[in-house]
Amino acid sequence: MSLNIAEDLENTIREMLTNTRYAERARELSRMYHERVAPARAEVAHWAAHVAGTRGAPHLRSPALALPVYQKLYLDAAAALALLLAAAALALRRALSLMRNKIKAYTKKIN
Repeated sequence: MSLNIAEDLENTIREMLTNTRYAERARELSRMYHERVAPARAEVAHWAAHVAGTRGAPHLRSPALALPVYQKLYLDAAAALALLLAAAALALRRALSLMRNKIKAYTKKIN
């Protein structure tokens, strides 16, 4: 990012005005927005009536709303991962301890 914001802004605006790619994309987005079965006002009215008629439209709600907080935050997965890592650390510690004891016994045997 440069310190001359005004010049950067001017260059960007010139690029957007001269490059046809931006105009084509704007036309495409406009066409998609305006290609509706019903006007936006009628669609909003329809969905508001639908929600009111179905007592809050529970069939349209996200299933995540029914999850307990610990599942939403993946605390159960984090606890399982922590338990797995702790078990791996203990197994590694035990293996290193056994190796250290064997090395000590071997060096005593040689000396």
